[in-house]
Amino acid sequence: MDKFDDQYVLLQNMYEDTYYPQYLVDKIKWQFIHLIEHLEGANLKDLALVQDKLDEFTMFINSMQQEFWDQDSEIETVASESIAATLEYILDWFEIDIPIEDALEYANAIENGGEVVRPYLGIGMLDLSEEYYLWQNRITIPEGIDEGVAVLEVVEGSPADKAGIKKGDIVVKLGGEDIGGLAEFRYELFRYNVGD
Repeated sequence: MDKFDDQYVLLQNMYEDTYYPQYLVDKIKWQFIHLIEHLEGANLKDLALVQDKLDEFTMFINSMQQEFWDQDSEIETVASESIAATLEYILDWFEIDIPIEDALEYANAIENGGEVVRPYLGIGMLDLSEEYYLWQNRITIPEGIDEGVAVLEVVEGSPADKAGIKKGDIVVKLGGEDIGGLAEFRYELFRYNVGD
């Protein structure tokens, strides 16, 4: 994975505005640096894991509000826009296909006392690019199919089992959306509510 753009200035607008105490902006910057370091070493195809890290990041930012108030400052429009612009640049740099609104949504729900409950199908999956593991599990990909996910296992009694999904099935669409691989499958699945 490529390293992050070392020419990009994190939180430039906040550093240029004396309304924000520099040591607090530094704390946010360090969280960005930790996020970047994680993304540089992460499997960026697993959008669920990336989303979990973004949730942690957003909860940290939300927790900073009191510290800003204590210094007669706040994380208001300029700060929020600077944080969002920096986060959006990072997501674009790493080619993470999560809209900025989605990246922040789950963390805000958790921060407000809510709970994030994600849908469960009860299947193990493999990207179609994992040819060795597909071969090892005796899963054959039909001719002409080069994107999607292969069902590796189905948990007995799970929603997938009840729907008749079997080991070896190939999922190429979910809810009408094309599935390029495992990351896209999870991302599309997590857009649904439990019970949909």
